[in-house]
Amino acid sequence: MHSQYANRQIFWDAEEERYLIKLYKKGRTHKQISVLLNDKFDRARTARSVQARIERINKKNYTVETDKLIIAAVRQYPLNLQYAFKIACKEINAKYKLDIKPISIQGRYYSFVRKNYEIITTGSNAGFSINVKNKHRKDNKLPKQNLKPVQSLLKQILNLSDKERALLIDLLTI
Repeated sequence: MHSQYANRQIFWDAEEERYLIKLYKKGRTHKQISVLLNDKFDRARTARSVQARIERINKKNYTVETDKLIIAAVRQYPLNLQYAFKIACKEINAKYKLDIKPISIQGRYYSFVRKNYEIITTGSNAGFSINVKNKHRKDNKLPKQNLKPVQSLLKQILNLSDKERALLIDLLTI
């Protein structure tokens, strides 16, 4: 099957990327960018390919330091991750003079940070899960994990009866 675009380049050159980022920073949508880019460079880029390229370019901006800012925000607001991503976004953009969007921070968190750092631990009487609230279970049981001393203590507290927990809370708040 032969099309009018068969002989066009499929890789991105530096001039295309500069134009892409310029339009992105101006707030254009992926669809608008693809139309403008295709007109200017005689390409056949889809909105999805534009989005993928923007995401790939933005990934280059992440470092250990930016990951630490994401971790700090998530630890500060573990019950509202969307808000944590917005806070991290503001801090990263201000500190490193970048133009990263909260959705990009969210992508970085779910694709890299939570898999490579221990940030959130959720627990119940059934056990603990690190970095995720929902985890696939076999036979309705959480997988066994090696718990750190604080997590072991929390597990013991969770196994207390309501009366024993009340006594412990009274003891700790004196």
